[in-house]
Amino acid sequence: MATSKNVNRKKVNSAAFAALTALLVFSFVAISLKEAKAGKSPQPIYGLSNAQTVSKALGAWGVPAAVLIQGKRVRGFYVTGLTGSGIANDLGLSPRDVLLTLDGKGLDSGPAADFILQKRNAGNLKASIARQRGSKISTINCLVSFQGYTPQVIKPKVRMSGEAPPQEEEELVVGDDIADRPKPNIDALEDHMLQLINRDRNTCGLPPVAKSTSLSRLARAYAEDMAKRGFFDHRDPEGRMPMDRVREAGIAAGVWENIGWQKDFYDFPKIVEKVQFNFMNEPPEDPTNHRANILNPRHRVVGVGVAVIMPRTVYCVQEFSNDSPP
Repeated sequence: MATSKNVNRKKVNSAAFAALTALLVFSFVAISLKEAKAGKSPQPIYGLSNAQTVSKALGAWGVPAAVLIQGKRVRGFYVTGLTGSGIANDLGLSPRDVLLTLDGKGLDSGPAADFILQKRNAGNLKASIARQRGSKISTINCLVSFQGYTPQVIKPKVRMSGEAPPQEEEELVVGDDIADRPKPNIDALEDHMLQLINRDRNTCGLPPVAKSTSLSRLARAYAEDMAKRGFFDHRDPEGRMPMDRVREAGIAAGVWENIGWQKDFYDFPKIVEKVQFNFMNEPPEDPTNHRANILNPRHRVVGVGVAVIMPRTVYCVQEFSNDSPP
C-alpha cells in the first residue's frame, strides 16, 4: 500500500500560495483552450491540485485532475499508485487512470471514494474510468461485485530512527510472513533515497542536490511524527504547514515538500525505491507535483527523512530548497 504527497512552499503565506496555485492551473487551462482554437490538441488530462490523498477502500492514491471528454472537462481522481489489492484491483485500475465516478457519484480524492463506498451496501458496483493512450482518451464503464467497506482504525506500532522497539512490539510481528526480516538502518535508507533523487536528476541532465543536515533532521522528524500519530498530510494535526515547521526549527530557507508512504513485502531499500518511482511516474507536464519538485533545476539542497513501522511500512519526506541551509 502506498501513497504520496507534495507541496510547494516559498517564503509566502498559505493564502498567497493557494492563489498562485490557482493561477497556474487557470493559466494552464487557458493555454490549452488557446491551443485548441489554433488547431492544436489540448492536454487531455491535467492535475488540478498537488494535494495527493489515499483511499484505503480502493487501495489507491492520487490527485484531483480534469479530463477532456467530448470537448468537456470532467473532474476525477488521477491514480498515481496502487497497493495491488482493494477495489481498485477489482476495477482494473492502473497508474495514470482517472476514476470519474463510483456508484454514479463523481469524485476527485481518496477520502471522497472512501465516503461513497462506506455508504454503499454490498452488491454490484458501477464505476467509470478514463484512460489515456497516446493523445486519445477512452472511457471504460465497469461493473464489479462489491462486498461492502467498513473503515478500520488501527494504531500503528512505530520504530523511530535509532530506537529499538520494545519486546512486546517484536512479538506483534510473529506469524507475519516477513516477521524475520532484519531491522532497517534508517541512515542507510535516507542515503539511498538521496542517491535515487540525484540519479533521476542526472538522467534528466540536472546537477545533483546536496544533502542538508538541518532539513534532513526536519524531514526525519516529520516522517516519524506522521508514523507515530497515524496521519498523512502536509498539514499536521496542529495545523502547521511545511514553512511553519521550517521557521520553528530556526531554518532560514524556503522549502518544497514531498511526502510519501509505501507498504509492501519487499526489503526496505526496495520500498524506498517504489516511493521514488511513484513520485517520478507522475505527469511530466504538471509543474506542481512530486516529479516537478525533484527535477526543479533551481533546487540546491534537499533534506531526506525516513520512518519505519514494522514490519513493512515506510514513510518518506523530501524537503527541497533553493537556498543552502547547512
